[in-house]
Amino acid sequence: MKTRTLPFLIFGILFFSAAKLQAQCTCISCTGTVIVDQNVTVNFNGAVPVYSGDPDLAPFFSYDISGATPDLWKAIFDLHGNKLLVTNGATISVTNVPANTNNQVSPGIKILSDCEVEVQAGGKIIVSSKNQKAGDIIIETNGHITINGEVRNEVTGTNGLPGALTLYSKCGNINIGGSGVVQVLGVDMGGNLLTLYTCGGSCNNGDITISGLVKSYAHGHGGDQSLNRPNIKVVSIMGAVTVNANTTEPLFDEYSQSGTLYDIWGGLLSWTRDNAIPGKVEVQANGDIVVNGHGTDPTGPVRNSFGAIAAIAT
Repeated sequence: MKTRTLPFLIFGILFFSAAKLQAQCTCISCTGTVIVDQNVTVNFNGAVPVYSGDPDLAPFFSYDISGATPDLWKAIFDLHGNKLLVTNGATISVTNVPANTNNQVSPGIKILSDCEVEVQAGGKIIVSSKNQKAGDIIIETNGHITINGEVRNEVTGTNGLPGALTLYSKCGNINIGGSGVVQVLGVDMGGNLLTLYTCGGSCNNGDITISGLVKSYAHGHGGDQSLNRPNIKVVSIMGAVTVNANTTEPLFDEYSQSGTLYDIWGGLLSWTRDNAIPGKVEVQANGDIVVNGHGTDPTGPVRNSFGAIAAIAT
């Protein structure tokens, strides 16, 4: 393996072991599966939000518009004892609330299940605003969370903030598969927190395995540069954390960012583009923390690479 010196700031990475806590949870109990194989959209532009798309998910839809601004509103999907399965080609999203053509606020999405949530490769859950604050994405289950597709919270344009993104399993595991991408994408004035959290208990330790990419990103050259960092926090109160970046090829080969090409491998990546203050990556587990790093792109050209665990400012 070649040794390369990267002209970037790489720090703010924390590892620590949690004291063993007694987690209270109910073992996974599933009554059925709700399969989303058509797009789902919730439109917040009327007095009452309107659901459209896959009829199988419609009975589990509600909303919260009590917040003072649309970024505090949420489309809520409470599956109760059912598993949610988002299949290849299907997307769950919300319609923005436009202030004008160039300023569009996105409400958030909250998904609850006493069972499991799985997003297959090609499936997506997306919140995306434009030049305005986006709402949060929260996926909270009693059982496993498996992401082989994409969960994305972003703001487009030139300013505004993305919402936070949280995957929380009370009793199950979180698995970000090799094709899975979970990301928060910010511009100015920065980014937001991305959290993977498991409690675990008597029926399951609540292990977290990351083989795809968990990324929080921001431009961040405007405003108070000590705020709105693209931070990542991974916490397994009872279980272990494993980060796998040891694939043969990069997950994103020849990845283009601002005219520069990179090799992006799987793992945990906090990336601040436009100033010297990076975010941070925190990993906490009661069990082992195992990090399998990557080698050099065997097919070339070899680019500056990020993967496994990195907190960078470019």
